[in-house]
Order: sequence, then structure tokens, then C-alpha cells
Amino acid sequence: MKIGVVKKELVQQVLPKNKFSQPKDLLDVISWINKSMIYHDRKKVETDTRFLQPIPYVVLRNKDYILTYKRTKNSGEKRLHDFYSIGLGGHIDEGETIEEALVRELKEEIGYNVPIENGKLSDTMLTPIGLLYDNSTPVSSVHLGIIYLYTVPGLNIETNKELTDASFTHISQIPKLNLENWSRVLTNVVEVIKWL
Repeated sequence: MKIGVVKKELVQQVLPKNKFSQPKDLLDVISWINKSMIYHDRKKVETDTRFLQPIPYVVLRNKDYILTYKRTKNSGEKRLHDFYSIGLGGHIDEGETIEEALVRELKEEIGYNVPIENGKLSDTMLTPIGLLYDNSTPVSSVHLGIIYLYTVPGLNIETNKELTDASFTHISQIPKLNLENWSRVLTNVVEVIKWL
């Protein structure tokens, strides 16, 4: 299976210096990544640090509550099994844009239908908020998070079989969970907390 990647040397200038950043020109950066994407076999790029895999990663919020879930052994990424996450996301399949992959992932993982028009998200409650890059673990060193915040109207979510213990958790309780790296970074970044 081929997935979208960008050459790391091409995106070096936009990579967050402190794991997370909120570029003023974020929409332009997302557009540029879409145009610069090439497709490679997933198995080959999962450990190849010359490439970064852009991952649309969506945090679902309802007031002071964030959707959390535990990744099971049924989920694709073995290195994330048994960790909790505060975001939904996944790889960009061949031919997809970041936005199209985000829409597909939300449909697959929680059954949400997000409107998309002319290749752009048309739901105003779904907002890109930043970029996440962290080279401290083998998983995160080959991925570039395109972080979105989705304000949802209710607290009822149905997840697929890959996700367990899914619930909306009060923001104050999230740091107590055994979080995967990106979720830990996002809950510790002051700039992100203001969005939550």
C-alpha cells in the first residue's frame, strides 16, 4: 500500500522547533504539503527518516471534554497498542489530500460525515490549529502531524473495533492516562490548551 510522504529536507523550515507550532500561514503550509506529496510503499517509509508522513490528526472537543480512546491490538500501528490517544487520524492514501484523508479517517473511526467541497473542508467547526513533529521516538520521527480541532455538538460517539474505552474525558483528567507521544505533547503544550 502506498501512502503520502514528503521529503524531510523540503519541509525542514516548517517543522516545529519545540514539537508543536502554530504557523500564521498554516493553511498555506497545508496546501504546500498537499502539492509536494509523493507516494511510497508504507513498509519502506515507516523507518526511513528521509521522509515524513503527513498525518491529519483531529482532536474532538465538546466544551471541557475531549474524546479519548485506547488503541487495541486490532489497530494498524503496533507501536501504539495499549496507549490512549486524544486524536483520530491516519495515513494519506495514494491520491488523497490531507483533507480527504481526514474526512475518510473520521468516517472510518467514528462514523462522522464531514462535508468537503472542492477539496476543502466546509465544516466551520473543524479547524487546523498547528503542526506537530517530535523525533524522540521511532514512530513520531517519521510522521508530521497536521493537527485539527473539531468542536462536536454532543458527547455520544460510536467507534470502530480498533478503538476501546472511547469516551469524552474532562481536560483535567487526560494527563493521568497512559498517553501515546503525540497526545502527551498536545496536552502539555500551553498554546494548544487555549484551544481545548
